[in-house]
Amino acid sequence: MRVPSLVVLTGRLLLLMSLVGCQRHQEVSSDGVANTISASAQAQSMKPEEDKSLFKAWGYAEARNGEVRGSERTFVEMSARASAQQMLTLAAGVSVKNSETGLNGNGGSMVSMVVRNVRATASGCLVQASGPVIATVSDGMKKLKTVSGTAGLDKYKFVFELLNSAKSVLNETKTGASENAVGFMILRKMELLEGKDPPECSYVLDVYAKNKP
Repeated sequence: MRVPSLVVLTGRLLLLMSLVGCQRHQEVSSDGVANTISASAQAQSMKPEEDKSLFKAWGYAEARNGEVRGSERTFVEMSARASAQQMLTLAAGVSVKNSETGLNGNGGSMVSMVVRNVRATASGCLVQASGPVIATVSDGMKKLKTVSGTAGLDKYKFVFELLNSAKSVLNETKTGASENAVGFMILRKMELLEGKDPPECSYVLDVYAKNKP
């Protein structure tokens, strides 16, 4: 699997579909979920939901051969920082649309961040980053549910877990086979679980759906 670099994620503003397409996860694979979550500098009809605060996020990346050596350490650390940036984007909020073919999304924003903690592991790098996040919700959205859980940070399992959780909630809003649910997801909390290798985090996720006329 190719771990996307920070340069690519900055230039393309977090093409999360690339992450999802590189790794198969149990629930995602069985459901055939196609995920297209990208971030852009613009957001349409967005309103602040809470005051600006520093959101703490974790990012992790590992080497292909299972052990970090030489210059590969720098690349792995950059990839871990990119992963943390993705979490900050999700904390600011991302639009999603559920359909029979999968979960698609767009919107979001790049968040400036400061990396305050870097931990080297035997096979990779774990970073903690914080950034100013104003969680926003698209106009016409209503909150459906707050879900929580835990997932590993290796091989993009954490992103898959968030997407699967949002998909499950949005599925509950469908009233017919041909109806698509338009929604929004915000990562409210992300905390590292101690003593886990590969590292794992707990999360709290809010899922919204578009009000019907």
